[in-house]
Amino acid sequence: MKTYILVGALLVFTQLAKSSGRNAPSEVKASDCVRFIMDAKMRLDKHPVDDQPDEVFTSMDYALSKSDSITGVLGVVSLWSKGKDGLVELVWWRQQDATVRRAALLLFYSMKKEEASGFPGFESFAKRFEAGEAESRAKEIAEMKVVAQASRGDLMKSLGVPK
Repeated sequence: MKTYILVGALLVFTQLAKSSGRNAPSEVKASDCVRFIMDAKMRLDKHPVDDQPDEVFTSMDYALSKSDSITGVLGVVSLWSKGKDGLVELVWWRQQDATVRRAALLLFYSMKKEEASGFPGFESFAKRFEAGEAESRAKEIAEMKVVAQASRGDLMKSLGVPK
């Protein structure tokens, strides 16, 4: 089952990279994160990640994957779908892949205001990194706030969240 998820993730990423003319995950645009999340949710509905302790790979393993962005996004969406927002926040702290971090931010910034009462303060968190990394993360945060406002309806529909 896990092989299907990885193969599916690689196929989606390859298709997106070819259609947009980009070859590397680091070149993925912020708006592509919305499609990544929607595709990940559809794939997880068909082939869920089993988080039993004896499993080789768990959602967190996928989320922190260094192999490619899509695998990381699959993990983030899987964690989010299971209500593990604290682990999604942890992925933001630990993940080096900007696309995966953007996906995590996009999910948080797409929540309704009443749902976001215990919302992590990513802006203040970003300041805890060294100068270059802090600046990069601050830009990601600002960018994802804008993208989240524009795509909230589509994302929530894709994730099965009522308006």
